[in-house]
Amino acid sequence: MTLRHMRIFAAVCEEESITRAAEKLGMTQPTVSVAVRELEDYYHTQLFERMNRRIYLTEAGRELYGYAQTIVNQFAEARNRLSGRGGESLLRIGSNVSFGAAGLAKILERYHAEHPDVPYRLHIANSFRIERMLLQNELDFAVVDNVNVSSFFVSRLIAQEDMRLYCGREYASRVRPPLGLEELSAHSLLLREVGSGSRSVIDQVFELHGLRVSPVMESTSTLAILQAAIHNLGICIVPEALIPKSAMERLIRIETVENYFLRRYFLIHHKNKYISDAMRGFFAYFVKR
Repeated sequence: MTLRHMRIFAAVCEEESITRAAEKLGMTQPTVSVAVRELEDYYHTQLFERMNRRIYLTEAGRELYGYAQTIVNQFAEARNRLSGRGGESLLRIGSNVSFGAAGLAKILERYHAEHPDVPYRLHIANSFRIERMLLQNELDFAVVDNVNVSSFFVSRLIAQEDMRLYCGREYASRVRPPLGLEELSAHSLLLREVGSGSRSVIDQVFELHGLRVSPVMESTSTLAILQAAIHNLGICIVPEALIPKSAMERLIRIETVENYFLRRYFLIHHKNKYISDAMRGFFAYFVKR
């Protein structure tokens, strides 16, 4: 099997469609279909199930996808580094929104002061998007939550914090703290979107206790959620470090029976990633800071 087969297979997995993969690669649909069929013949296994005009990865397909990503990404990385187009010292760093807003800038400021000749590129997005970028070799390092650390990554715990409950003064009159999880689940909740690290932590805690929540508001913006809480639309669950002083003065903190929402942050990189000298130095600096 060739690199071309792996590129085509990876594109079909990412697009979940032979038609869209063909468009992405600038190929015809029959060409992509033939390449997938050749892979299935070569490995003597079915890589996709085809149902209701959609395709789904089989267990064998998921396993091959991990190898295909590694092969395609490492080939591209070798080409870029050896041809000088990738910039060997360039660091591509990603972070979920919470750590990106609260802690990453200070770390990078100190690192850049000590290593001014090492360029970097920074990307902030929700944890799901950051993990996808790592898998597709668009980042060298990233900071994500514990619930998003998969078997594809090498990880190191770098920080943890409790997320707390806050609401507006009028809404606080309807609350009888300390709240247990079941009581909390009955309130109007203002949460980040599905796919964000904080939302994953919150959903996981409720699920572990056999509870489900249907938030009255979901947003990619923590500031929008805080404004909704200030205006008494419900209870938000956020790290204190993300609350501006002006907003904190208008919010009431609600005590809970336990500190339910512990959030852990990990610095991660792909387990098959080539580690350059710049990456090795940054990793050591970040961990010991």
